[in-house]
Amino acid sequence: MKIDKTLAEDIVKTAIGRGADLAEVYMVSARSLSVEVKSQEIDALETSMDFGYSLRVIKKGRLGFSYSTSRSEERRVGKECRSRWSPYH
Repeated sequence: MKIDKTLAEDIVKTAIGRGADLAEVYMVSARSLSVEVKSQEIDALETSMDFGYSLRVIKKGRLGFSYSTSRSEERRVGKECRSRWSPYH
């Protein structure tokens, strides 16, 4: 699975558009394959795909941070970041 550069750009643009002075996205995407062999024969075969991203924002010197392992949680991640830079949090 490739990193979705458009998703990362959209997340940063949204964070800046909603008041962040600075915004940074870190994304990870990985695929793994596990093969278990017994007596020279394949006993088990397992594949997995992992995905996650984090958003870090700065607003007036205050840091906000959130993360998710789901592409569909972009709105929640942004909201959590904004709540963390708020002086009322």
